[in-house]
Amino acid sequence: MFDEPTRGPTPFSSDATLIAFEDPSCHNCVYFEQKIYPKLKRNHIDSGELSFVLRTIPVVEKWGARAIYALEATHARDEQAFWDLKAYYFSNQDQFNTGNVLSKTKSFIDYNTRLNGRAIVRDAKSKAYNKQVREDRSVAKAANVPGTPTFFAFRSEEYVTKIVGTQSYGIFKNILGL
Repeated sequence: MFDEPTRGPTPFSSDATLIAFEDPSCHNCVYFEQKIYPKLKRNHIDSGELSFVLRTIPVVEKWGARAIYALEATHARDEQAFWDLKAYYFSNQDQFNTGNVLSKTKSFIDYNTRLNGRAIVRDAKSKAYNKQVREDRSVAKAANVPGTPTFFAFRSEEYVTKIVGTQSYGIFKNILGL
């Protein structure tokens, strides 16, 4: 799991770990990304109290699957570019469809990162990181993830609970003991 995109300390080495299952095309995930995640990052991830692990699974719109392959290709090359691309997808979700997501991804990568957008899109189209995508799907299935967003909360190394759907910052803070 430690090769998954992670913010904050190494998973399970801090006070709390939150493992998220999200889909860049999920409308409910946008709430978490825009309202909850920034507070968690500012108040707990940046201070070292919380480790945040992201796993992506396509469950909503077809373009989400293409975006996930592009995210995996980006993550393999540059961690910060991955987080920037993820934020771009969630901030502009209503502008994507199956026909344009990769061209918009290429433009974003070319203009906002040091990576080659054409190489990212090539890898996304060829499913070069299919192993990682299949692994996230397999883990989600084994963990009975009902949809996105779904989170698994841990205090230290102990599992606490599953958090499903749109929830408040206070719910995350209380469950994680922060």
